[in-house]
Amino acid sequence: MKTKVFNLIILDESGSMSCIERQALNGLNETLQTIRMAQDKFPEQEQLVSIVPFETGNIRLLRDKVSIK
Repeated sequence: MKTKVFNLIILDESGSMSCIERQALNGLNETLQTIRMAQDKFPEQEQLVSIVPFETGNIRLLRDKVSIK
């Protein structure tokens, strides 16, 4: 049985980070790539990703425990 690793990514969509939007997206992509590399390096683990974006007064679940594969 594989060990499950849960990765939670929280994204700020409130607009307060609009001045660094490109850097934030690059950081998200780098984080996802790092999780993919961990999956390749440790095949006995199952890397799962949840993505939760939020803005003022609104929190939603974009992805919930999706395999990085």
